[in-house]
Amino acid sequence: MSKTFSKPPAVDSGWHRDKLPELRRSLILKEHGGDILAAAQALQKVSVTAKNSETRRIAAIDAAYLLKKRYQRQTAYYPVYQEVMEGTLG
Repeated sequence: MSKTFSKPPAVDSGWHRDKLPELRRSLILKEHGGDILAAAQALQKVSVTAKNSETRRIAAIDAAYLLKKRYQRQTAYYPVYQEVMEGTLG
């Protein structure tokens, strides 16, 4: 018995290279339910597979921006978390 695999259907998130950066990033985040990592990974895939060099460049820039935002969010709460775990908060 052979198994057949098919690609998942392409979903148009509304992200296009000709839109403003804030709008592009908000659209891709909305499409991924606010998950910054998933949105960044999707943009990384676009930056690798796109045929147009401008699209590749802009997708890579947006992915890097989202990954930086994610890193900043994760590390912003780390000192407070560390103080809570050590019992030295307050």
